Amino acid sequence: MELEIIHSLGWMHLDISPSNILTDGKRFKLADFGTLLQNGAFQPGCEGAGPYVSPETMIFPDAPVGPPTDIFSFGIVLLELASGFYAPRGGEERYGKLRRGEIKLGDEKYQCNASPQLINFINAMMTPDQTMRPTAHDLSHHQLGIQAASIEND
Repeated sequence: MELEIIHSLGWMHLDISPSNILTDGKRFKLADFGTLLQNGAFQPGCEGAGPYVSPETMIFPDAPVGPPTDIFSFGIVLLELASGFYAPRGGEERYGKLRRGEIKLGDEKYQCNASPQLINFINAMMTPDQTMRPTAHDLSHHQLGIQAASIEND
């Protein structure tokens, strides 16, 4: 997984969003490295796409910003993919609730038919406590009992 490589080399993507994930119908690739920063080099204004921004980027420098911020952003992408609904946008009350862990996949509007293991894993990616998020290595090597899904192009 590209994110695992980026993180293992001491970098953060900082702009993981649906528009920066490309597919050829079989594989997914991370794109747009314009916000790529070395760990420890974060500054306000580098946080990437608003709906996918992690809680720690919003309170920096009161919280460190590192690779877990990419995991949070990817979790939001997966929330949207699994539920079929957009994550709350800035200015909505639910925007803050999602970043406080008060909205999760499987709740209210964000229902889905995924396995409980996958739902729990995605919710762990979106936890406000960045020390509790899985790592990119965990994403690459975790077995969730997911079967490969075919992607149909209309």
